[in-house]
Amino acid sequence: MAVNKAIITAAGLGTRLLPMTKEVPKEMLPLFSASNGSICLKPVIHMVFESLVNASISEFCFVVGRGKRVLEDYFTPDSSFVQLFESRGLTFIEKSMEIDYLLLLGLVS
Repeated sequence: MAVNKAIITAAGLGTRLLPMTKEVPKEMLPLFSASNGSICLKPVIHMVFESLVNASISEFCFVVGRGKRVLEDYFTPDSSFVQLFESRGLTFIEKSMEIDYLLLLGLVS
């Protein structure tokens, strides 16, 4: 059975990356990306998202914590394939899912 749903955890505080994460969540920190022959800046979470799309993942669930409104704003213009859960622990998420899924933990250490 092919897995087409991914859960991406993004509820951490990013304290190991202070002071960079004082104003911007670590998932939204910019990285250089080369695509279509040009170099641009993209948030870390966007690059993870693109990698999953390239791996045929079509449904996404982001686990977000308090103060991560920027993540919600970034991904919810097309909420048909994105779900957002406030962090209640992995057990809650596991019980919410009815099919096989890919779980991504720790985007940036």
